[in-house]
Amino acid sequence: MNKTPISYSTNREIGGVAPGKYLDKIAQKGQVAVPVLDSYLESHWLNVTACRTDNFDMHIIERAKKLLDAIESAMGKAISGRDSQDVVDKFGNKL
Repeated sequence: MNKTPISYSTNREIGGVAPGKYLDKIAQKGQVAVPVLDSYLESHWLNVTACRTDNFDMHIIERAKKLLDAIESAMGKAISGRDSQDVVDKFGNKL
């Protein structure tokens, strides 16, 4: 679920680097404006703030919520357990 097509050269530049650093690097190259880059992230259901601050926990929680919301929408019914104690224990928050 976390696969995004990118060029070989971009993959070499960002490999092993935290998102907050490589997003700035991409923007500094001037090939894409920051608002456009952010819209690309959002189109993949990524939380821009979490990416830019390297907040992996926020990223996982927000991404899980968006994916579960999409599944619920497609199914036309709620997914049970998103607010269960087990989920809170594992994620630190309700989904």
